[in-house]
Amino acid sequence: MLTHGGSNIAAEPPAVRLRFLEFSHKLSPVAAPASYPNRGTRVHAVDDFSAPIASGSFLTSGMIVAPCSVRSMSEIATAIVLTVVIALGLRWVPANSAMINGWDWRELTLPVLTLVLYDFGYVARMTRASMAEVMTSQYVRTAVLKGLPHRHVIWRHALRNALIAPFTVIVLQLNWILSGVVVVEVFFQYAGFGKMLLDAALYGDVYVIQAATLVAVFVAVASQIISDVGYTFLNPRIRFR
Repeated sequence: MLTHGGSNIAAEPPAVRLRFLEFSHKLSPVAAPASYPNRGTRVHAVDDFSAPIASGSFLTSGMIVAPCSVRSMSEIATAIVLTVVIALGLRWVPANSAMINGWDWRELTLPVLTLVLYDFGYVARMTRASMAEVMTSQYVRTAVLKGLPHRHVIWRHALRNALIAPFTVIVLQLNWILSGVVVVEVFFQYAGFGKMLLDAALYGDVYVIQAATLVAVFVAVASQIISDVGYTFLNPRIRFR
């Protein structure tokens, strides 16, 4: 009896059986056997589905080079480049975030971009590696061979399991943001947590430093809790006991 994963392939429709036979031949397009209809047809569903993340493709090379380039720059270098290009060159947003005339979201654009772009490289590489591993799993290949829409396979099957590792990295980066905001807030003259911590260290305000340490510890513990709870939503097989 022809079975796969405990299921009886012989009971499936002829089109599903045809795709399974081609999948069993290492996903290479082969001619259909004489016992199946549409003899001579070739199915490239799985190959076309995994082509965008294939090793050595142009898209894959771009997804590796661009994040590494962003990751190789420090926060201060990223802030200088963004200020010169976006604020001074294109004049889209202000160059500082002092909020002299009141709160303005445009003044937060450069600080937020500086913090996000530095961490974007590592998260992008992690997401790409997780997706490449998940796309070669048996359940994704079976879903493709059964004719499910590619968008359905990506969003409902592959991406949800691939986000476990990137989600851990994103949540744990909350601790890094507390240290990164010191450089960013001082550079853009924004009066926030990092600027307050630097001023307290310069003027020897021990009580403010202790309060900031408690906030940092709270963020570290909260990020661990969020990471553990988020696992149950991304992977239903994970449960707390």
